[in-house]
Amino acid sequence: MESQTQDALNRITDEKWREIISHLRRYASKKMAILPLWMDVNDIVSDAIASVLNETRTWNMTRYPELIDQLTAIIDSLYSALWKSKRAQKTEASQKRIGLDAVENQLQASEEDASFTEYCRERLQSIRSAIIHDEELQYFVMAIEEGHYKSKEIAEALGWPVKQVYNARKRLDRIIEGLENKTPR
Repeated sequence: MESQTQDALNRITDEKWREIISHLRRYASKKMAILPLWMDVNDIVSDAIASVLNETRTWNMTRYPELIDQLTAIIDSLYSALWKSKRAQKTEASQKRIGLDAVENQLQASEEDASFTEYCRERLQSIRSAIIHDEELQYFVMAIEEGHYKSKEIAEALGWPVKQVYNARKRLDRIIEGLENKTPR
């Protein structure tokens, strides 16, 4: 490991690690609330951290001066790869379109983790209810349902400028954050 990276990692206190992990768990939870992948949030966070520590991913200190930003980008990458992998597993024509309704149907079939299933079902319903009067966010979510996850892909699918996609994503993040603040854990 580069000495600069190792030095930076060594300077991170236990308290700072707790803050980073807490932030990453919230961040990964938000992503999974939109499109759950039936994977534990802690696993994604652990994979992101481990990838930096075991050097399978290099901390780009120029682009991401703060470790938390690098780890957030890694979570985005892991989530995108998991999403693409999950989509690739679908072979039947009726299963090609993975949407929120399809997620609900699959959650009903899965009895492995009843509490997670119930949590996802409630989150999906909460998100739908929260955006029912916002047509733009409904289009945004539909684009995600159709498998467009990156901002540029969503912009192309909807014929929007990328900035409009960023703004929609921020609004949806605020709505989800508001839902999290209302939901006791």
